[in-house]
Amino acid sequence: MNNGQANRYIIFDSNCLLCNSFIRKILKQNRTITIVASKSSMGISLAKEFGIDIHTLNESIYLIDKEYVYSKLEAIRRIYYLMGGRFIVYSNLLKLIPLPLKEKTYDLIAKNRYFISQYSNCQLLSPEEREKVIIK
Repeated sequence: MNNGQANRYIIFDSNCLLCNSFIRKILKQNRTITIVASKSSMGISLAKEFGIDIHTLNESIYLIDKEYVYSKLEAIRRIYYLMGGRFIVYSNLLKLIPLPLKEKTYDLIAKNRYFISQYSNCQLLSPEEREKVIIK
């Protein structure tokens, strides 16, 4: 799958409302990052290719940037940077937080994401947005 091109992929939990909210922001920026659902055949294939445990694939968001794999808030920080514009400010703010604190914060939110999202206005991707994401 990785044929030497400078491809970028985001792998995300397509059943998570918080994740879908973040993906919606990325889609509005119309970037060239390929967005892939974690349970899709391509998501599983990418996970295997890049050494991501497929049994825990739904527990994090991943950015595959060329040969590097980033997860959790570090993936989000780098995605913000790639989105450019005002999102670089968000990237720089996340860069100030020590990695261990970022990891613990992400884990806490991820563990409770389904509970948190029921009290927010997060929604699954619309049919039009889903057409831009690899789901199957």
